[in-house]
Amino acid sequence: MDKEQLNTSGLREELNKNMAHTVLPVTIFIGMEQVFGFFGNILILIVYSGRYKRTNFRYFVITMATLDFTSCCTTLPGEIFSQLNWYDYKYEWICKVKSYFNVFTAWGSASILLILAIDRYRKICRPLKWQIQPAHALKLCCCALILSILVSVPVLFLWGEQEYIYENNGWNVTVSVCEKSGKYAHTIYPLVYIGSVYFIPVGSMIFVAGTLNFLTAQKFFGHKLIVAQEVKKYSSPAETSINSTLDTHVKTDSSSVEPCSATVQTNMDSSDDSDAKYDNNDHSKVIHHEKTRLKHVKQPGLYRKRKTIIMLVLTSVFVVTMAVYVILVSLVAQPGGILNEMSNSTKVIFFFFLRLYFINCVVNPILYGFMDPRFRSGLLSYVHKKHKDMWGKPNVSQSSH
Repeated sequence: MDKEQLNTSGLREELNKNMAHTVLPVTIFIGMEQVFGFFGNILILIVYSGRYKRTNFRYFVITMATLDFTSCCTTLPGEIFSQLNWYDYKYEWICKVKSYFNVFTAWGSASILLILAIDRYRKICRPLKWQIQPAHALKLCCCALILSILVSVPVLFLWGEQEYIYENNGWNVTVSVCEKSGKYAHTIYPLVYIGSVYFIPVGSMIFVAGTLNFLTAQKFFGHKLIVAQEVKKYSSPAETSINSTLDTHVKTDSSSVEPCSATVQTNMDSSDDSDAKYDNNDHSKVIHHEKTRLKHVKQPGLYRKRKTIIMLVLTSVFVVTMAVYVILVSLVAQPGGILNEMSNSTKVIFFFFLRLYFINCVVNPILYGFMDPRFRSGLLSYVHKKHKDMWGKPNVSQSSH
């Protein structure tokens, strides 16, 4: 009996070793996501927490970075541990914690992306209507996190350590894996839970966010020619500039009928309109005012364009990877065990597409690094300040002596 147990233990270790070797490319891929996401999201939290004004976009970015950072500290290392100990999983609590934060971060990210899509839609397409204020944006982010915490609680009961008999070369080996809990492995409850938290609510959030993003992009990029025409019109000779200015402000006063017009958006980006003094006998003042105002139009419009593109890319990547993840997780959640019947080589392909969802943890740093000059300047300023504090200023205690 002891010899049989020894042989079984040796076979389990051999199975584990073969599995870890076969799935090594996926493990390396997850490890790279973890390292890059860990440090990248730390930089986002440092820069956006300390150097940006209290705006909606700032709160959304900080919340998303917090979720991604949490995933890099919990879910990703948990997945690596699972793949290295696939057939000999000894710590059930690691499995439960990893699975819990997997649902928590997915739900939280979907919620924040929905709120972000609503906010950008209101700003771009309904600039004269009600807007989400920064205080409300912060409360919405907190509510999204709290709701995600509550929604994820059932995972602690439905997922965990599962034992089953694995046949290998004529030997029956008892293995333990991190999957559905053994108590619910052959029930429909895990599948019902996945359907109730992913199919309906997350599916609805993704659909609404995608629709709003499409409308926002259509309105925003569709009016670029109109904005260009407006700028060109303001650049005409003095008499034309005066008439264009007066016509523009007449349009602005009645623009509630056309909330997505380029004229409204131009005036939204300028903070000097309310101080304008229009006098038909003083052409030079009007021309000077218009030149000054047009300088302020370009930069806010460009920054708004970048934020809109960031939102579109974030949501698009999340929608694609989340759809793949939900489909594969629903297969795992079915009664029985689809993974138990797969060969190791098939598991590699399955795991790769399943873990592709974690690419969302590293998208934020890449996007902000390439597309947000304020993030780059803020990061450089922070590094410069730290370097100056360390080497450029004398220590107070030392200087006192």
